[in-house]
Amino acid sequence: MSSTQCHLSIHDILASTRELVPALRASAAEVEAARKLPGSVLSALDKTGVFRMAMPKAWGGPEADPFSQIEVIENLALGDASSAWCAMILSGSGFYASHLEDSVARRLYGKLDVRHAGSLRWTGKAEKVAGGYRVTGTWDFCSGCHHADFLATGCLVTENDSPVLNADGSPRTLWAVLPAGSFEILDTWHTTGLAGSGSNDCSASNVFVPEEHTFNLADRKRSEPLYAYAPLFLQTLVGVQLGIARHAIEIALELAQNKKVMPMGHNLGTEQSVQIAIAEAEATLGSARSYVRDVVGELWDALQSGNGPSLKQRAKGMLMMINAAQSTRRVVESMCDVAGATAIFAKHPIERLRRDIITANSHFLCQKNRYSIIGQALMGIEPAYPYF
Repeated sequence: MSSTQCHLSIHDILASTRELVPALRASAAEVEAARKLPGSVLSALDKTGVFRMAMPKAWGGPEADPFSQIEVIENLALGDASSAWCAMILSGSGFYASHLEDSVARRLYGKLDVRHAGSLRWTGKAEKVAGGYRVTGTWDFCSGCHHADFLATGCLVTENDSPVLNADGSPRTLWAVLPAGSFEILDTWHTTGLAGSGSNDCSASNVFVPEEHTFNLADRKRSEPLYAYAPLFLQTLVGVQLGIARHAIEIALELAQNKKVMPMGHNLGTEQSVQIAIAEAEATLGSARSYVRDVVGELWDALQSGNGPSLKQRAKGMLMMINAAQSTRRVVESMCDVAGATAIFAKHPIERLRRDIITANSHFLCQKNRYSIIGQALMGIEPAYPYF
């Protein structure tokens, strides 16, 4: 790592992201229209240190605990959900680095603020060749790809164009790290919500990737607790949802104080139904956030003890994400109801929040059909699921 990199603690990053909220709100419409982050927003995020928050302390990084990382993303989502989503994805560099040999990772990631996108699907092919692999494929939902220094791509391993199988007969998979410039961004991200996340498809054709730049999620090269449980880096997603819901409550409170209700002309906030809705929203969001803190805290304690999370703790980790998704969507919908006709105008911030929360909650880890997997685990049955 460069000796010129200034030291930033997680407390510095938390403070900087809180201060950035007004600027992110002011740029939210521009971000949405551009369908990616403008240079000014990317530069502002970079200055907060968000992209380095998972980098190891041994490299001079913060190696921030998981709940603090969620709080950082929550701060950014209070400003703009798309910017927060990009930050959430691109700040995973430290987790990717933990699966590579230290000397290789230090050489590959030459700065603490490296930005790393990725796709969670094994839709590529990695053909074995001397010294590494030839990678070809197309990967979808590559959030933040416009701003990424690297892209981690899931691949099925082949040799002489035939699948390579594990001992149990399953296809062998790996993740290949592609530098920016070796993949093409396909303009596929035309969505109603999180438009500025730029979660386009990416493709690569016959790109050589050295063996040491590939990894398997089941293997790790670092011993620190933060990197001991691979799905941990996915849980920062809930910060986006929590921030969106908090912003929706703030907008509803402002409308309650200032909006006049026709035809009588009284303040919206004098209506009992509005008062009840805001109180219920506060309780719903507070409960969801407390559950996030409790579950993530349990996981973190287990990882710090060196024992690793139990099956039940892993199940609660997935349950926590779904509960946050469902709870925050209820909050946003309720606050849109409070806003009334104000929430039907596409340029109003609360209408954007509704579209953003729907899109965020479409992530496969946030869908209610995962309840069956969680139920299995809570009954002591290990699910056959790669991100559990």
